[in-house]
Amino acid sequence: TTTPHREGGRDESFAIPSVSWTLGPNEAKAIAVPNRLQERSARHPIRVQGTLLTQTRSLPIDEIFPFFIEEKEPGSNLLEIDTFRAWGKGPTEISAAQISAQREQSDGTWGIRMANAVPVLEKGRYLMDFQARGKGTLRVMLGGNGPNKPQPLLHNFLSDKLSDSWQNFRKEYVVPEGTTALNFHFYEYKEPGQFQIRNLKFLRLDEERPVNRSLYRVHCGETQPILDDSHLRGTPIAADFTPRWNNGALEFDIRVKDKTHCPVGPAADVWQGDSVQLDFDLANTGERCPTVQINIGLHPNGCLVHRACVLPADDIDPDYRVGEAPRGVEARTERQGEETLYHIRIQSEALHPQLRLLPGRRLGFSILVNNNDGQGRAGYLQWSSGIGSGRDSRLFGELILPNK
Repeated sequence: TTTPHREGGRDESFAIPSVSWTLGPNEAKAIAVPNRLQERSARHPIRVQGTLLTQTRSLPIDEIFPFFIEEKEPGSNLLEIDTFRAWGKGPTEISAAQISAQREQSDGTWGIRMANAVPVLEKGRYLMDFQARGKGTLRVMLGGNGPNKPQPLLHNFLSDKLSDSWQNFRKEYVVPEGTTALNFHFYEYKEPGQFQIRNLKFLRLDEERPVNRSLYRVHCGETQPILDDSHLRGTPIAADFTPRWNNGALEFDIRVKDKTHCPVGPAADVWQGDSVQLDFDLANTGERCPTVQINIGLHPNGCLVHRACVLPADDIDPDYRVGEAPRGVEARTERQGEETLYHIRIQSEALHPQLRLLPGRRLGFSILVNNNDGQGRAGYLQWSSGIGSGRDSRLFGELILPNK
């Protein structure tokens, strides 16, 4: 029996019917809870009472759990770019990919602001993350709204001097009690300057998952840029990738824009040249654990594929081991002008002999693009983390298979 709960007794504002069910080992049950509160974002305690029947005894259950009413699941970006508006004078361009603002005179504050506030949960843990470059000092002002009145402004939620290179901005925020909506202003204060913002995200963190599992999520069929160039040296490169799920196999289309392609062989050393590395956490618990890594590079002798890491399973399949050209991995690479295109197909048994990729499954995942300008490895681009600066599956993002 599940009932809405508040201190002092039952909450009569909405009702949940009693439900009984039988579960086998490792089975889970989803229960639909009707929301009759007409709320966009709220947290309510739910009391679960009943009896757990086993073959040998019955166990009473009486627990209170948090129940969240949200328009989007934790980890979803809550900021819609088209809700931003120019603030002050000066040219402003707002697109799905990037926001640009400029001011040549030093009278008044200028920048961009949100037209509509974002609903949030009181006491919820949120994260803002974006990249910016430009001239001057970029500031982010945070304003909140409550049920009865606006909350005090936080003028310097984030602030830093900009440069010609992209900088990473990231800050966590716990919503104070009494605040149910937030709005943001990105601005420079009374000085001429200009700024560009890309990859802007604001999301609620899943309390039980590492930050990167919320910040970096990709669904099959979705193209995402690989933007983190903080470890890149030498000639700038750019990249994006699109994962797909096709007949039980994972497929990746990866596009890398690089003026000079410098490969390195043999296959075990492919990561030292221009190449890509894919790493999978099959358990996806968020804990540090062994992973399966596959590296691919375009070489004059053809496409090199190397499975660099595996899980302990050679007693199940003797061919499941570290090495070149692993069974179940097909890859094609080609150069088109200044771009290198990777087409990769990975059967589930190439990740683990007993793995079956079912609808809706989520895998811990990270991808890295190595750079080599002809004088050795010159850093890398990465989506999420946990490969280049030390292997750590806790820093992986999440790859989500379709539900059907």
